Amino acid sequence: MEKRVHSTEFKTMIVELKQSGMSTKGLSDEYDLNPSMISRWCREYKAKSGDLSKPKKLTPQELELRALRKELKDEK
Repeated sequence: MEKRVHSTEFKTMIVELKQSGMSTKGLSDEYDLNPSMISRWCREYKAKSGDLSKPKKLTPQELELRALRKELKDEK
């Protein structure tokens, strides 16, 4: 399965169409997207105050977990 990379503008357009009342199923069919991807973009849009280009701020716990995973990977 080919992994596609969508631009920030495209993701924002999809989220705004969803917010305007289009169904996830309709967007999924029309743009050939997985419905779970649309839902994730909507969550990210909300969490990032409408700016999908901003990286997500990680909590201290997430940063620690990331560091521990990297440490484990490096030991292998």
